[in-house]
Amino acid sequence: MVSAMDVVAGERVDVCIIGAGWSGLLAARHMLENGLSVVLLEKREGLGGVWRYTKDPEIVTVMESTITSSSATVTEASDFPMDLEVGNFVEHRDILRYLERYAEHYDLKRRIRFGCAVESATREGERWRVRAGDVTIAARFLVVSAGLHHRRKGLGGPLAAFSGESLHVGQLKSLDAESFGKGDNILVYGGGESASDVVEQLVKTEASITWALPNGQHFFRKAAFPDRKGPGRYDRHQDSPLDEASSRCIQLVSPFHRGKPGMRWLCLIGSTGSVIDYEGHGIPQWRKGVPFMRAFINKNGHVVEHVKAGRVRAEGAVERIDGRTVTFAGGERGTYTHLIACTGYRAELSFLPRALREREVEDRYKLLFDPDEPSVAFIGYARPTVGSLPMMSEIQSFYAARVFSGRVKLPGAAAMRATAARERAARDEFFMHKRRPAGLVHIIDYGRDVSALAGVRPHYGKLFLQSPVAWLKTFFSPGMAAQFRLADPQTRGAAVEQIWRRQRLRYFVYPWLYLGARALGVDAVLDRVHALRLRLQERRRAGAPTADEAASERPDADVAWLSGVRRVAVGE
Repeated sequence: MVSAMDVVAGERVDVCIIGAGWSGLLAARHMLENGLSVVLLEKREGLGGVWRYTKDPEIVTVMESTITSSSATVTEASDFPMDLEVGNFVEHRDILRYLERYAEHYDLKRRIRFGCAVESATREGERWRVRAGDVTIAARFLVVSAGLHHRRKGLGGPLAAFSGESLHVGQLKSLDAESFGKGDNILVYGGGESASDVVEQLVKTEASITWALPNGQHFFRKAAFPDRKGPGRYDRHQDSPLDEASSRCIQLVSPFHRGKPGMRWLCLIGSTGSVIDYEGHGIPQWRKGVPFMRAFINKNGHVVEHVKAGRVRAEGAVERIDGRTVTFAGGERGTYTHLIACTGYRAELSFLPRALREREVEDRYKLLFDPDEPSVAFIGYARPTVGSLPMMSEIQSFYAARVFSGRVKLPGAAAMRATAARERAARDEFFMHKRRPAGLVHIIDYGRDVSALAGVRPHYGKLFLQSPVAWLKTFFSPGMAAQFRLADPQTRGAAVEQIWRRQRLRYFVYPWLYLGARALGVDAVLDRVHALRLRLQERRRAGAPTADEAASERPDADVAWLSGVRRVAVGE
């Protein structure tokens, strides 16, 4: 006998997906691939989420000038390669066109209900009733892919006392000479990639710029550092993406979770052109104080060159604000006309039952499933240290689709809660209790874990025995979402070709270079140099004798050697 609670009116589907941005579209494609019927609810009149640019300051989107910080290689979907003509780093207009084509290719558009802002999602019997205006969906499963960019975080702490003009980065759609001029002194506050985007545009104006990072930051230049005309420039078509150095071979030779041993020196050269610039910047005010790869990495590191060139002033946390006068933690002061706060966003999940919306992302099983309500999957809320969010979302989509289709079973609620707690503690320890933002994970470890649970983790030993040619084309090629289609013989051929088209000859050579650097102990030497450089910088800021003065009083071989390294780094 069917109870009244089991009778749910409205359009009936297997999966209702909230949000038709990048994560929602990936989730929909994977659900359909696994034989599940799907409906997507999107509050705007078009797909793409934050990648659908609008000038409306009340709608959070990319800026008019936004270009991806991750390469096309690690951003494209596992079975829908981007056109090579869009470049190694892709403008937001091309991203939106790509998502439109993706949705059309996999017949997703007719499944999207546009102009449907979800008001409530409640469990009624065996189904979820999702209401969005006049639309009601009855679904067995629910996917929340509404994204993080809903409510701007307010100006808390000392920032609230600023009496000049305050702006949140989400309100800025474009920056030019008409927006800010010669008489403006601007404080950009925050260390994320949106802050880098703002600084990159501000340097084109005549305004004075200070960039303050409250918690330190690691930087990583998205394109390698060659000789070029002026600081902060790169060619998005010609310059080599640094995140392509991520093949399975490189991961074995230089494990990412151990800070890329034997590889870190080249990452530093690629980021700033100097091995002595610790954390990818070498700026003491911005020191994070944790090892490489154990913190979120800002991949728009090319903007650091504007600090090196003297165009942008670097500062740390704000300690106090009196009107327009800002005192920083190091004691420095400045008076500003504008404060641009890059303080992030809060997800708006008020449509969910209270228990679901209040559970922190860290307390979900694999950052994906609610232990007490496993019929709901949150896709797109885990954040990688380095790499692309779309690739993270696709890894999650592989797993969620197989769970909802019954191909893969989840553990019981108690086991999921225990696993979530254990892994949360492990992540806290790995990131040295300085983890920001919430949901931050190491993409290699997380990807291998979740893909194994989904049954799509590539096994390169088996691949070598089955097809040596396929192994050769993929083992030395950049890590990307297509690798998760190598395990299935039916999708392997297309995946191999998609991966191989991103191969570069040097990726066959790099692993041997990293092995040699590990054998020579280059990392240990650099760690000592970095510590020494930081001490020297701190002494200068405190008014202590310079390195040359200290060396003249007490000969120090390390200081002398460091001076030589510095001269080589600047080309003397």
